[in-house]
Formats: sequence, structure tokens, C-alpha cells
Amino acid sequence: MVNFNPPPTPPGQLSNYLTSLVETLKRALLPLISKDEAIDRIILLSPSGKSFNVRVDDSGNLTTEVNDGKSRL
Repeated sequence: MVNFNPPPTPPGQLSNYLTSLVETLKRALLPLISKDEAIDRIILLSPSGKSFNVRVDDSGNLTTEVNDGKSRL
């Protein structure tokens, strides 16, 4: 799982509510992100704003290709 450590809630009337809200968000969002989940590619964004698909073959070599944005498959 990815660490999700928001800043502490400020003291005051909303403290209990904000703490509860953050805990609820953690429980809802953390299962969606897993570093142990295998997928066939990842999409990385370059400093210039281009998106690239990154894949690995059976020998461990990485390949990249420009992601044209036409498909998310």
C-alpha cells in the first residue's frame, strides 16, 4: 500500500469531523492504489507534458512509446 499521511487536523470544533473524514478517505482510497498489482503498462508524464506508455517484456527490458491519448487500454 502507498503511505497516506495527511497533516494533523487543526484544533477546534471541526477537529473530530476532519479526523473522521480523513480516516474515511484513507479507507476508501488506499485499496485503489497498490504497488503489488501487476498491469501491462504504466503511463508517465514527461517534463514537457507528453505522455508515454512504459511496458516490460519477458526478459525485463523496458520499452516506451508516446501515448496519443486516444485509448486508455
